[in-house]
Amino acid sequence: IPQGQKPVPVKLTKKSGQAKTTAPAAVKVNKTVSTAQEFVARPFVAGQPAAPAKVNNAKVLLPGTYANVASFDLPAFLAAARDSFLINLEQARFNIEKGDLPAAAANLAAAEQLSRKSSDSRRFLEVQILNSMVLVYNRDFNGFGQHLMKLKPVLSPESYQSFLDIYNQGAALKDPIEQARLAAGIAMGAGHNAVAEILLQEAFQKYPNDPLVASLLADAQMQNLNYKGAETTLSHLARTDSKNGEAWFNLARFYLTADYKPEQVRKYATYAAKLRPDDSRNSILLALLDYSEGKISVGIDRMKKLLPSITDPALKGVCAKIMADGEVAGAGNGASKINFASVLALPGATHAPISAYRLLGEDFLRQGSFFTAMQYFNVAQDTAEIGRTYLGIASALNSSGETALAGTAVSFGMKALNQELARNPGNSRANLYLALYHFDRGDKVAARKAIDQGLAVEGERSTRTRLTAILNVINS
Repeated sequence: IPQGQKPVPVKLTKKSGQAKTTAPAAVKVNKTVSTAQEFVARPFVAGQPAAPAKVNNAKVLLPGTYANVASFDLPAFLAAARDSFLINLEQARFNIEKGDLPAAAANLAAAEQLSRKSSDSRRFLEVQILNSMVLVYNRDFNGFGQHLMKLKPVLSPESYQSFLDIYNQGAALKDPIEQARLAAGIAMGAGHNAVAEILLQEAFQKYPNDPLVASLLADAQMQNLNYKGAETTLSHLARTDSKNGEAWFNLARFYLTADYKPEQVRKYATYAAKLRPDDSRNSILLALLDYSEGKISVGIDRMKKLLPSITDPALKGVCAKIMADGEVAGAGNGASKINFASVLALPGATHAPISAYRLLGEDFLRQGSFFTAMQYFNVAQDTAEIGRTYLGIASALNSSGETALAGTAVSFGMKALNQELARNPGNSRANLYLALYHFDRGDKVAARKAIDQGLAVEGERSTRTRLTAILNVINS
């Protein structure tokens, strides 16, 4: 499963308890609206009517002045932002994403108090939607039902119906474990994988031989980067049903991408291929294994033969990208220096480079999960992306009316970017974010300076393309 791919949520029918895949619209509360520059993100409120959402697309300039703060340390920023509605709300999102529901409830209580002071009905709604999710995850369906009745007047009909469906299903279930399964499916649909893992672990302990529970638990563990737990669960699935080709395929894929063990990959993929000879994915795994061991031409030849039989567009795209990269590496003299296994590794895997966390952070930043993104950028030790995240926070604060704190966030972001550029003046991404900030402010001179520095070195192609695009606009 590619890192960042979201599983389908699971709901239980009242009659049979069998799983079916549906997607309640109201639980999709983690989406954001981004500007064309793609480095700032603004919160999206589930159930919000179309007109306010269009207003969010309006361009909002970041503050033009900023201070030279002592550091860009996150605890220092949070201390300065303790009375901010938006920051308390975003901390609650972070708490939920990490599975800490008591901390989420505390931050939501603080955000609710601040929203009452401002008499802003939209802010109040944002808090109450997340409060609804906390009630569901705590399996307090009676409390959720009472809460939903209070929210009905301010919810769109679609969101209200989605929440009502959740309430009806939860209230009909008397077994706490069945409630946990329902809540876990909703959590996975909302991207709250840490919550889902906690709930599914409880269900798995009671029903260890239920393949659906075990499969969902392994999925949640993988998404939550709990690879040790996922290995245990995937191994259990394979042992429980030794003739299940999908279980052995998943185990082989795990040992290629999450915990690199070539012999296990070869053993389990070969066995899975015997169980399901028509499944070309097992042959793809073996081709990727050849690639990971530096057998570039062998792996590429295998993939070329298998490519016509692949129906999954995502998998076909991965193979095409790997073949192109492998052919470039094989044509040069530096192929032996490339760690091919790390190219296929998931973020946080034992054989993955630390920079892989940056890709994970970018995924969360696109979703508007500022503090989760910040956490992964810190692990990746990527100061440029930390600066970018502060600028995203500043944009969200500015568009919500907290302009003074937005200036503080800009100060923290610029501190991070300037520190990175003092150490590495040619960092193309840091120069890009600096150029975007100045360009957004209309300061073409400062933007041009950052662009020139970013283009002076051979950086990532996508970054150079964006720098060149801004330069073309300035020169037009």
